[in-house]
Amino acid sequence: MNHLAHALLADPQPPQRLGNLFGDAVRGPLATVDLPAGVLEGVRLHRQIDAVTDQHPTSILLRELFPGSLRRYAGIVLDVAFDHYLIRQWPLFCDVNRESFTLEVYDAMHQNPGLLPGPVRGAASRMITRDFLNRCETIDGVMSVLAYLDTRLSRGFDLAAARRTLAVHDRTLEQGFTDVFSDVQRTLRSGFSGA
Repeated sequence: MNHLAHALLADPQPPQRLGNLFGDAVRGPLATVDLPAGVLEGVRLHRQIDAVTDQHPTSILLRELFPGSLRRYAGIVLDVAFDHYLIRQWPLFCDVNRESFTLEVYDAMHQNPGLLPGPVRGAASRMITRDFLNRCETIDGVMSVLAYLDTRLSRGFDLAAARRTLAVHDRTLEQGFTDVFSDVQRTLRSGFSGA
């Protein structure tokens, strides 16, 4: 799951939501991290959501759709694409309209900079200005996020192959997202027992 999905799955209280939203920015064991308890709770949930998503049988099958040269990065591509499919199916998963929801999340970021993990704190205003929660609304937006991530990887990946795979398998990937996201929501409601 990527940013929008994590924001939606999070507890709506700002510490938990921001911890879940930016969980990837927090490295190492949580016992060694100096963040407020609510933020750490959100980071812990972020990690649980990622584990359930990555181990989900449908996610495993979806990664197989990617060519061998891209398979190593298929999980990254799927995470970003999942936000695209969430946007396309927003009313299925949330009763609040997406614009209102994202404005609420941006407001939490703006009003609570001290709750943001250090690596994110300086970039928060740019994230809001660039509307990063809605960035994946289009495939071009998905590709811009992937292009940014590609620059941060020690070994880049074939962006053209990623775009082709997303185009060729669009319906299968979208249905797979629906299955995975629905199961993550059910698991979340059950308190991640056994996760």
